Amino acid sequence: AERAGKHLRQPQQNGNGTNWGYVFKDCISLKRVDFLPKVNVNPIANSTANDCFYGCSSLEYIDVPESFNYLFEKGFSSFIRDCVNLKTAIFRPTTYTTFSGNCCSNTPLLESLVIFNPTPPTVGWGSLPSNGTCMFYVPDESVNAYKAASGWSAHANRIKGISEYPGTL
Repeated sequence: AERAGKHLRQPQQNGNGTNWGYVFKDCISLKRVDFLPKVNVNPIANSTANDCFYGCSSLEYIDVPESFNYLFEKGFSSFIRDCVNLKTAIFRPTTYTTFSGNCCSNTPLLESLVIFNPTPPTVGWGSLPSNGTCMFYVPDESVNAYKAASGWSAHANRIKGISEYPGTL
């Protein structure tokens, strides 16, 4: 595949699995990412999703499947950093404990961040959008926990239940 005259990085594979770090970094023509619901990410031990979509400046929508749980547990810093046209991000993984640093930094148009994790993850530096308008949709039963959690409480007025998300999930 091509991207702005450069070759798209294929996930690094070896006999133990796949490393998803940097795979789509700087794919400036990428507009939408919908993984198949049960995509097998087959991660290498200790691999991450760091910088996976960093700099995808045309990306407007991303839906990350639950099968990314392992990768999100290991790290996803700068995952959608500098995706300056991104409007919707849906994160279906449910077991990670830290929202990695710079995950959503410089996403000025991000309107909706849908998070399926029922437990508010610890927030890393620069990990949440800072545009002041992004709405956060979390599991309905977890709304109050997110609103009270360190790092999340500053956004309490923009945290709602997933059942209030206006789009299709």
